[in-house]
Amino acid sequence: MFFAKFSLAFLLFSAYLFPVEAVITSAKPSTAAYASDAFSGVENPGQAVLVGNRFDIGFTWIRQHQRSSIHGVPPPNAILNGKFNASRTNNYYFPTFAINRNFCSYFCNRCWEWSLSLMIYNNEFIKSTYNTAVPFFGTSHLGFESLEEVIATVFSCKLNECHSVGISIDTYVNRKKVNGIEAFAPLSLDPTHLTNKGYSFAYGLGATYGWRWQITEAFSFGASVRPKVRFKYHKYKGLFPNHGELDVPLKIRAGISYWFNPKFAVVFDVVWYNWRNTTARNRNITNTHPLGSKKGSSVAWKNEIVYVIGAGYKVTDNLTVYARYSYDPTPVRRTETLVNMLPCSTVENNLLVGLSYMCGCNELALAYQHSFEHKIKGHHSMPAPLGGGNANISQRLDYVVFSLGHQY
Repeated sequence: MFFAKFSLAFLLFSAYLFPVEAVITSAKPSTAAYASDAFSGVENPGQAVLVGNRFDIGFTWIRQHQRSSIHGVPPPNAILNGKFNASRTNNYYFPTFAINRNFCSYFCNRCWEWSLSLMIYNNEFIKSTYNTAVPFFGTSHLGFESLEEVIATVFSCKLNECHSVGISIDTYVNRKKVNGIEAFAPLSLDPTHLTNKGYSFAYGLGATYGWRWQITEAFSFGASVRPKVRFKYHKYKGLFPNHGELDVPLKIRAGISYWFNPKFAVVFDVVWYNWRNTTARNRNITNTHPLGSKKGSSVAWKNEIVYVIGAGYKVTDNLTVYARYSYDPTPVRRTETLVNMLPCSTVENNLLVGLSYMCGCNELALAYQHSFEHKIKGHHSMPAPLGGGNANISQRLDYVVFSLGHQY
């Protein structure tokens, strides 16, 4: 009962006061085959049992820089051209929390080692806040927000000395908000549920399955699968396809870790997101079906394959330094930059550096990540009846992450 009450209070605190632009749950990020702290079950529930008795709390500060522009539209529609600031609000803060507890149960003449975890974290936050109206879209300030908070309960079990498996039961609390697209009312199946309706909440239940294989003493492999989860946003049933439908996509992650010696380790992960199989993010703006209909238009994202490589080095028994690089090719197509002025999500190259320090049973960690600015130049991205032109979008992000862990 305490966990349930605490989870709800913490989630509401996080969702309303501390929005986040992307997912960094801890200053010691885990991978599919490397368990660093109590958040390890986020990437692979199968390795949570390897963490031991531990809890972690984290705090992240994010600063974003987002810009967009429309250019080359000829008269009489040249009034649509302009440069726009998509990050009027550019600082965000959020907390995270995770706790893991190990148990040993005797069954069939052996002790089965297993664990239970509770994790509260952000799985997605995309936000744009324009400082003005964008004439192509409407008459009020353009803006978009997509928040996805997760309360995860993880069960993990060691099958033997080499293999462990786990499942995470994921409770989702999602919210969406869209402003400034009044010009699309004639194209909507339900114009009264299109824009400027405030926050629309949706709730759902999903699962993540994980497996960890300790191949040798130094080499390990891990994999996890999260099936698609579907949500309905009733306040925007005149915008999102199928009367307000948006999905969390199928996600498959696999990775390896290798210890060259007791002090130096490297990790490598590959993550695949199946956006094309989601009803709300796979149809382009040239779609002739009304907004909000079963086959209505959306942001038309393509599938994503993310590559992550990292390394850690124990300088002393207490001090560890680490670095991680990830290449996350944007799902935004060049032909769809106009509608993607709403999420304005473009970064691809991310570099993280950090350190952690053990002091008895406590561990302090600090990390900084820079997501390099990336500009997507539109190609035939404006509707043909306007006579030409293109939309460009760009984004840059900086993160500072602090976390405190305690082994008990």
